[in-house]
Amino acid sequence: MDSHYLNNIFSIFPYGRQKKLYKFSSPLTAYLYFRNHRINLQTGERTPFSIDDYLRKLDNKKLEQQSDRYEVHHFYYELSDIILFGDINQNQIPLSIEIIYTKKEVLKLGKKGKIEGLKKISAIRKSKYRECFDDGINELMNGNSYQFNFTSRFDYSFDKGSLQDFVWAFENLKNNRGQFAHFSYIPYLEKIIFSNSPEGLFQLKKVGQKIECITTPIKGTLKRDKKIELYRQWRDLKNDRKNQGELYMIIDLLRNDLSSIEEPISKVIRKKALVLVPGLIHQMGVISVSLSTQVSMGKIIRSLFPGGSITGAPKKSTYNILKRLESQTRGNYTGSTLLIADGRADCSINIRTAEIDLNAQTLEYGSGGGITLLSHWQEEFQEMNHKVESFVKTVFKS
Repeated sequence: MDSHYLNNIFSIFPYGRQKKLYKFSSPLTAYLYFRNHRINLQTGERTPFSIDDYLRKLDNKKLEQQSDRYEVHHFYYELSDIILFGDINQNQIPLSIEIIYTKKEVLKLGKKGKIEGLKKISAIRKSKYRECFDDGINELMNGNSYQFNFTSRFDYSFDKGSLQDFVWAFENLKNNRGQFAHFSYIPYLEKIIFSNSPEGLFQLKKVGQKIECITTPIKGTLKRDKKIELYRQWRDLKNDRKNQGELYMIIDLLRNDLSSIEEPISKVIRKKALVLVPGLIHQMGVISVSLSTQVSMGKIIRSLFPGGSITGAPKKSTYNILKRLESQTRGNYTGSTLLIADGRADCSINIRTAEIDLNAQTLEYGSGGGITLLSHWQEEFQEMNHKVESFVKTVFKS
């Protein structure tokens, strides 16, 4: 690969009050971090570097107004091993991507594109899903977890799809774009991170002499039936015991996570808010806490990551249960992407997120849901597939 190609790293985010699409480019530095080394994504050079040193950099970072630097961090789900337990037993698993951009501009609309020949090539079988479901239910019965968010990977191939085609697909989401949607192209890896996430791990902004931190967990899903009035379906969802239990457990978990940052008192702003995504209805909680301006980004991430809504409760024991139940690493899916720009910080939870390999012409997509003692495996299996269908039909519409 020539140097010009390797340097062509960029990210796209809906940004600002009007949520216009902005392109962040011209990286000053770009690294992919592993346990004990990192790769320069502009040159391909591999050097020794501890993930602990990367996290210490975040421990020294505060929310500051910078007009010429824009940071993007893609935290892989497996970084949770370091955050929760202090180590990871494999050195070749990617843990984070850090990109420092120097240029921000409104995205110029490109030529209309289309991805063709998308085909599902692998997915979890019903029998395997039920086996894992039953195993997890036994953990609930034994008191080792109260809720676990079991997920699985869906693999696709496509016949035609260039970088510009996928950029167009992201642009073309329009009113179907999630609040925390984002797009990053990493040419050294020949990969695209394509997220249409509606869920946030946290948002930070300065309010007076304090920093307001808000988290917005999503728990509870219903397939949208356009033959039924929306308010009736919303009433059914928010009154459902199982879905209500899912959400309230995670709200309690996140109140504790927020309060552990600086020991202030977190507040529930909304217990149940309606979230509409293509073909689905979700319920969301809104929780906030007021922090000092001296709080570090690392402290916030160490307190909140991984998101409780995509692990379960209690977080540590449930995370270990999921490592045993799930046969594949999650990668970017259910990790988080952090954008620090213009004195704000917005950090997603990467649901509705795909990793696309342009060279192999493959797409990996994860899906799952929260499981409690009130769950039924057939309903959970259907919900998982409804979420896949929602993403695929929205992104790859003609």
